[in-house]
Amino acid sequence: PAFAKAMGPQFAPIFANLFEPLMKFAKASRPPQDRTMVVATLAEVAQHMGAPIGGYVEKLMPIVLKELASSDPT
Repeated sequence: PAFAKAMGPQFAPIFANLFEPLMKFAKASRPPQDRTMVVATLAEVAQHMGAPIGGYVEKLMPIVLKELASSDPT
């Protein structure tokens, strides 16, 4: 998130390389804390990167919505 804040939309090519490794932590088999970290990281990156995050919305929204509906307090 700090790089996204510093670089804004120019962070997009770097994020493209980080996206799939980050998504490994969003799997249902991972601990709730890992999934929460992914959602929080994505939210911060989206806030700072701006419009380029739009290319990821289709993949991200199911994860975000699932975590928002989770009964786990994390």
